[in-house]
Amino acid sequence: MKKDQAKILARGVYTAIAEKGKNEVESIVNNFLAYLKDHRLNFLIPSILEELENIYLDEKGIVKTTVSSKDKLAEKEVKQISDLVSQKSGKVVQVKETEDKDLIGGAVIRYEDKVIDLSIKKQLKNLAKQLAS
Repeated sequence: MKKDQAKILARGVYTAIAEKGKNEVESIVNNFLAYLKDHRLNFLIPSILEELENIYLDEKGIVKTTVSSKDKLAEKEVKQISDLVSQKSGKVVQVKETEDKDLIGGAVIRYEDKVIDLSIKKQLKNLAKQLAS
């Protein structure tokens, strides 16, 4: 429910401020924040901000991609991943790298609602399943 409410509010405020001048935007945002406060919806602000970012990125044709790996990847590897995601999504890719010390090696790529697990840990699990069959 909270996520749906945040999406609705974010879409509403995004539509309201589209193509407005700085003063109008400031007034709309101040009124929106007062509305949230009056209705005790301040707890939704982080979710609303996340939804606003998603709406903006979607409108601009940008996909946020998170690449998790044990160690920092080489620039060439990040570029290959970026190209792969761009090819699959048809969008410009914005890559955020994170380190995951639980991984043995390889990488896990997350974008939109998709996960591409190229980790050695996943490959070992798959191998173990095949051997157990």
